Amino acid sequence: MKTIHRCIEGALPSTEGTLYTVPVGCRATWRSASLVNTDSTARMSYLLVNGTHVLRVNLAAGDSVYLDELPLLDAGGIVSGYAAAAGVVEYILGVKEEHDV
Repeated sequence: MKTIHRCIEGALPSTEGTLYTVPVGCRATWRSASLVNTDSTARMSYLLVNGTHVLRVNLAAGDSVYLDELPLLDAGGIVSGYAAAAGVVEYILGVKEEHDV
């Protein structure tokens, strides 16, 4: 078994978009998620696992939220997200992948 730790970063789109997909032959533990609103107004922000909302939050201007110990994901599992405006809510996902090698 090979373990890889990944840090995925970017900015949420305004329509649901894939942020991370678990590779074939792998299980992943979604270790953490951080969202930061860089805009000057509050923005609704959403994170989903396999199409199910796991976070709905209205982030005030300059505010952030941190989550830890999130769901275990099997191969093909998808983490997606979106915000009320594209490019203004930044995210960082921490993932631990366990590969069958």
